[in-house]
Amino acid sequence: MTLVFVGTDFRDVPQSLLEAAERHADAVRDALAALTDIIDGVVVVATCSRAEVYVDTSDVPKALDRIITSLSEHLGESPEMIGQVFRVLTGPAVPRHLFAVTAGLESMVIGEAEIAGQIRSALAVSQYNAHANKTLNRLFQRAQRVSRKVWASTDIGRSGRSIIHTALALAEEHLGGHQPRSALVIGTGAYSRVIVAALKKRGLHSIRVFSRSGRAHEFAVSHNIEAITGEELLDVLAEVDFVISASGQHGYVLSPNDVRDSLARRHNTAALTLIDVALSPDIDPRVALLDECTLIALETLRQEIPQKHSESIREADIIIERAAAEFEVEEKAREMDPIVTALRSHINDRVEHELRSIRGGTDEFPDINLEKAGRRIANAILHTPSIRAKEYAAHGQQEEYLRAVNLLFGLEVHHRGAP
Repeated sequence: MTLVFVGTDFRDVPQSLLEAAERHADAVRDALAALTDIIDGVVVVATCSRAEVYVDTSDVPKALDRIITSLSEHLGESPEMIGQVFRVLTGPAVPRHLFAVTAGLESMVIGEAEIAGQIRSALAVSQYNAHANKTLNRLFQRAQRVSRKVWASTDIGRSGRSIIHTALALAEEHLGGHQPRSALVIGTGAYSRVIVAALKKRGLHSIRVFSRSGRAHEFAVSHNIEAITGEELLDVLAEVDFVISASGQHGYVLSPNDVRDSLARRHNTAALTLIDVALSPDIDPRVALLDECTLIALETLRQEIPQKHSESIREADIIIERAAAEFEVEEKAREMDPIVTALRSHINDRVEHELRSIRGGTDEFPDINLEKAGRRIANAILHTPSIRAKEYAAHGQQEEYLRAVNLLFGLEVHHRGAP
């Protein structure tokens, strides 16, 4: 079996495609999981910033063809387009990528923490539907441990940053010591939930939400905040300290004229701070040219990450490389499990046969547990061959070991990595 990754992220595709991937993640996963002849396990990671498929397969070319076909059918794009914008990784490159993603090194803002929870949720969904096999379970669980090690061992982890927390910290600096009291959230998607939680954590209790899709009221009820309509938008804009937009729909929610009009009616003494964390911008970038307001966009946040983190990133890369190499060695060793099991069973069978011969159908040795003694003898004999099996696997010499076992014991057994 071989690990295969097919994925893309915010750097290579428009927000609309990522949104489609998030909507159809279950359908893609279920379609691939049904291909039991070539795919033994599948996990799909679909968020506002990435769309990734992980499978464990016995036939890489066929699996890749089926993955691209499934993505094409469910995302409404041609197979050629999918093949151009989705990257493909196989074998040892897959754990390296997943470990880096889970640790936040591939995120819009380096070190953001939300992605680890999203990776954990993706695995949980596949586990619930019995679509994650043992290899994928080990891979994704190892990714969580690696991310925790990165965060505990480097400044990336200790900063505990996320996109919205970074943005809010920067926005508070622009407020010049003014304690923010109110905020407007634009959008009701998955990331808006994170935004509301971050605002409440900072003590803001006056939070309103607006949505062009008409879902503001439902979102507000479920989060104990206030929904507003389009007619109220500019009035609210004139009142609040913060505006955080994350709808990601096409077209700008706020134009320079909208913001200028709101500023003219503003009685709040603090400057208006607008934060746009949508991959497809919600706020016209020309708003940044207006006086008495500050616009913080994704590019601002990327530049805000201090250069001192460059050393931490190098340290994180070393941790990830080592973890990926260790995972690869361990998985190779697991390929030898059937051989060791067969060898152990073979020795035990021979020992039990000899014990039956010794007994000769009588209770000649009433005080000795011959079966237990036989198993202990067999385990002692097999200790060194078992250790050697893992050592040979770590160096890619499974076939040499297999030939030796077959020659010495006449066992017809194949390791799991064999074609």
